[in-house]
Amino acid sequence: MKDYIEQLKKDFPEMYVDPYCGVGYGVGWHDLIYKLSKYIYGFREFGVNVKVIQIKQKFRTLRYYIDAEFKKHKVWDETTQQHYLNDINGAIGFAEYLSGFICEECGSPGSEKRAGAGWITTLCDECHGKIKREEVRAEIEWAKKHKDLKKFIK
Repeated sequence: MKDYIEQLKKDFPEMYVDPYCGVGYGVGWHDLIYKLSKYIYGFREFGVNVKVIQIKQKFRTLRYYIDAEFKKHKVWDETTQQHYLNDINGAIGFAEYLSGFICEECGSPGSEKRAGAGWITTLCDECHGKIKREEVRAEIEWAKKHKDLKKFIK
């Protein structure tokens, strides 16, 4: 598993308990996800236990799915619970929004780009160029390996 995901599991063990939960994203978003996790982890002090269900990129932005559990606490009541959940969901929404302006590969300012088979993602110009060059190289290699297929293409 990637080192930066292992760091999340080490620093926030109660949030990242399932080793098979869907945690996958480019290293460029790690700082954003780490800070979000740290903020959410702070709510444990008030009896809010959050488990991460999935972290991924979809339609160029971060998706961060959680499951929240509330334990009895000295400040526990239904209204307070809802406020905590609103705070957590607001932070998640803000991080998801910000991810649309951060290159998923390197963390530099980024914007919407098409990469690999039409995927929409957030990349800086430099990372987008690298990915495009890798795609071209892969297509050339494929064509070299399958040059005998030309007879079937008209």
